[in-house]
Amino acid sequence: MFTAHTGCLVVAIAACGLLGCRAEIAAPGPPVSARDWVAASARRHDPAARWPAFAAEVRVSTTLPGGGTYANEVLLDRVRDTFRRRTTARGFTLVQSVGPGGACAASYDDPAASAGELARLGIGLDDPCAAIAWRRDFYDFLVGLPMSALSDD
Repeated sequence: MFTAHTGCLVVAIAACGLLGCRAEIAAPGPPVSARDWVAASARRHDPAARWPAFAAEVRVSTTLPGGGTYANEVLLDRVRDTFRRRTTARGFTLVQSVGPGGACAASYDDPAASAGELARLGIGLDDPCAAIAWRRDFYDFLVGLPMSALSDD
């Protein structure tokens, strides 16, 4: 049965066909560009788009080329703009943090650490953020892949 609503639908479909309208949802199939792949991954890993409100403690284990391993316990709270990294090296604990507003701090309980090693860790510097803030940015990117790869920040 042909109704006014059916007629409108037929006209709309014909107009899209003639004018080259594109569907809002892409055709099924694999993503084409690298950005499409990253966007598809972000939709899969963060379907509710909650990455800006992410807060968690994550353990990141690293294997060194010589076979040794170490772990970083990372607190990342994007809402409170807070980051903390804790790791143990040679039996001594290193803690690096960035608080709200970008205030950085570090502590390392190795009494035999050299001044150069302490400075590399952000201890005893006028601006400890020079040695610490890049780690926050690194872990924010790493933990948030692929959402952070799409960010304009």
